[in-house]
Amino acid sequence: MTAQSARSTQSARTARPAARRRLLAFGTLATTVAALLCAPSAPASAVASTAACPKYELVGLRGQTEPAGYGWVLGSIVSTVVAKTSVPVKAVPLAYDANADTLVGVNDGITKLVAYVEGRARACRSTRFVLMGFSMGAYVVGETLSTAPRYPGVVSARFSTATSARIAAVVVYGDAGFNAGAGALSAGPFTPGVSGRLARPATALAAWNARMRDVCNADDVICQSNGNSAAAHQDYVKYADATAGFVESVLTTLG
Repeated sequence: MTAQSARSTQSARTARPAARRRLLAFGTLATTVAALLCAPSAPASAVASTAACPKYELVGLRGQTEPAGYGWVLGSIVSTVVAKTSVPVKAVPLAYDANADTLVGVNDGITKLVAYVEGRARACRSTRFVLMGFSMGAYVVGETLSTAPRYPGVVSARFSTATSARIAAVVVYGDAGFNAGAGALSAGPFTPGVSGRLARPATALAAWNARMRDVCNADDVICQSNGNSAAAHQDYVKYADATAGFVESVLTTLG
């Protein structure tokens, strides 16, 4: 998700509906951000409904224009979580159109995330889920879980109540919907009082406070509305160990 994308959507709040839809169709990451994506990851894949049912399944959503699979940023974090969590976790990248303009990508991400997790929940009656996302993937996860009204043109798909109850933990990074006033849910060295470019209401994710962390770096060009640093937006791999610790604490409590 780009800063230009976020600013366009923010201005759409006061525009007429048709203008809002046009403004939401914002572009891809700037060259300065894309240049930082230096390591390819595994190809995107999806677990078939007939696959073995793990106790926990981690679904990861890459950032806009990142390499297929988990992308560079989330890939390193997912690997650390799987390796360091004592409870076995099976990880899978969600294949969605992260190379599209943001509105298209967000809609595709929400639609496919809901369909995938609901399908797995039906096929695997005891499996619980961990959701993770970076940048546009973070926004997709946050919007899917949020109780706040969505922007015009964004799909309305949400998890069922039963499936929501089976989502054990959520961690997202560089989220345009980040709200600095969301309490313990808001994590990282963000600037106090500075929320994301498409900030959700502070209570939009309140139901997830104990299970979710929305991580934001200070001066991140996406999750800080006054941010100017593309480098800060890419600098989340350093939280891999802390993320593994958080996921471990949640999952071991559940057993």
